Amino acid sequence: MHAGTLYVKHADPVPFLRALRRFLEESPVLRSRIRLRLLGFVDALFRDRIRDLGLADVVTLEGSRPHREAVRALGAADVLLLFLDRAPDLKVVLLAKVGESLRAGREILAVMPADALVAKALVEAGVPPPVAPDDEEALLGRLRDLYARWERRELRVPRHLVRFDRARQVEALSGLLERVAHGN
Repeated sequence: MHAGTLYVKHADPVPFLRALRRFLEESPVLRSRIRLRLLGFVDALFRDRIRDLGLADVVTLEGSRPHREAVRALGAADVLLLFLDRAPDLKVVLLAKVGESLRAGREILAVMPADALVAKALVEAGVPPPVAPDDEEALLGRLRDLYARWERRELRVPRHLVRFDRARQVEALSGLLERVAHGN
């Protein structure tokens, strides 16, 4: 499941979607078992890629949801998907949804450059290393691994969730602002 806005210019879905299609071709019976839920705005190009790759029966576009409902959906999903492209200006983005995803306590498939600050934070929290957005073979391998672990009920839960607690984040931000205000 992915919750948030998806634009092709920020997250080219083609390698991931091709990997998903190949994974389903390896075992066609899984088409009836696997769903990729996309909550939030998905641009027309992204939707076109889903259709063009023959995945409209597997990928569900659910549109925007109230925050509380989206958070509940994250907690109910088996695997959460986070996309971040290779665009240089996005490597330092710390997405708000990362904290929500970690708090959901679910396995996370991070599709992003390994040098993104978000990726480093995820790995520190116990999430498996990210997969490069353009590495179709690695994405296919991760999908195989996730499904095998799902079948065995061995999906991982990020281990360092305390760091992403809202109260702790507000306290840290407050301390940072205090230091900046006093020139420390």
